[in-house]
Amino acid sequence: MQQWLKARSGKMLVAIFSLWSLVGCVLYPTTRVYYKPILSAKASDLTAIAGQSCGYHKAKFDGLRKQLKANNTVVNLYPEYGEGSNLKVTLVLEEMGESTRPDLQTQFYLKVPRLTEGSSAEESLIEDNSTTKAAPDYQSLYPHQAELIYAQHSVNSVGQSIKRTGYSVTFEWQHEAPEQLSFYLDMAGELSEFQFELVEQPDIYYSSINC
Repeated sequence: MQQWLKARSGKMLVAIFSLWSLVGCVLYPTTRVYYKPILSAKASDLTAIAGQSCGYHKAKFDGLRKQLKANNTVVNLYPEYGEGSNLKVTLVLEEMGESTRPDLQTQFYLKVPRLTEGSSAEESLIEDNSTTKAAPDYQSLYPHQAELIYAQHSVNSVGQSIKRTGYSVTFEWQHEAPEQLSFYLDMAGELSEFQFELVEQPDIYYSSINC
């Protein structure tokens, strides 16, 4: 009886996946390791956003969005997790009217725990009396490479010109992935902070030819 039920369940799954394939959609379980946006009452001007329309469900939101107060600029930031690789982030600016391209080499930086020579990211916290750990000392990392990946112009419904520019920014970091990241952008006299935490989220992934 159990074998019959297993066989029947297997056939049903095959049929479901076949149907999804025919309509151009696939849904399957997975686990995503990524940097999840940190939202708090102090950061009420930040909004969690998704980097893609389809894909993950619970782990959908992987970026932060902020409207700058000083000018008509919206900042979108998406960090990229890569085990054993440099830290990368995609920065997208949406500007209305006159645009001001920031100098990312000096106006954009990342703060991570300072490592002692030969230590890993997890060992960077200093032991205090073998019972408690002191807060880590942080270092600021500036972009090793900042590349313009696209620039688009459009006009919105009220006739305003909108410039959308995307940058791929790389920070040198050949250590274990930090558990938390804090990005800072100094633009138009306003310093903005974007915080993320490394999480492992069981999820489902939805793929469609329409995305």
